[in-house]
Amino acid sequence: HDLLIINKDGSVLFSIKKESVLGTNIFSGPYSKTILAETCRQVVKTKNILISDLEYYEPSDNSLSQFIVRPLKDGDQNITGLIAFQLPVSPIVEMIKKGSESGFSSKTYIIGHDLRLRFSSSEKDFPLIQKQKIDNVLTRHWQDEEHARHSDYDSSEEVVFIRSEFYN
Repeated sequence: HDLLIINKDGSVLFSIKKESVLGTNIFSGPYSKTILAETCRQVVKTKNILISDLEYYEPSDNSLSQFIVRPLKDGDQNITGLIAFQLPVSPIVEMIKKGSESGFSSKTYIIGHDLRLRFSSSEKDFPLIQKQKIDNVLTRHWQDEEHARHSDYDSSEEVVFIRSEFYN
């Protein structure tokens, strides 16, 4: 959807779509509390490429968005800025919908480590994305197994559980 170039201090210098984030500061401006801003902070801190969690991103008409953020480094490996690619989420939604077309009545969803809904095969659930927790025996069991498997578990990492429910 968009590509942003951000300097090391957080100023958004370039946006292909020229959305309202252009010219603002991602760390201290009006979008400083977005998941994109938090991901950018983590990239500066870790110097790693990170994929953000999903958010309804106001500069893109509050569309559901996700970003890949990569540090830009000089020859001495110092961060000079960031490049953020805004990913279209519609292919993921379509994949989940297609996976639910099994001939059975079913509902498929993806949740994050915090058990909040990320995607659903049911469009009626879209307003609940990032708001509703899918907290039940199966999701808590999955969460416990993930913690046990990853002794170095970092809660900022996005881990997902995909669940399909079939109805008779």
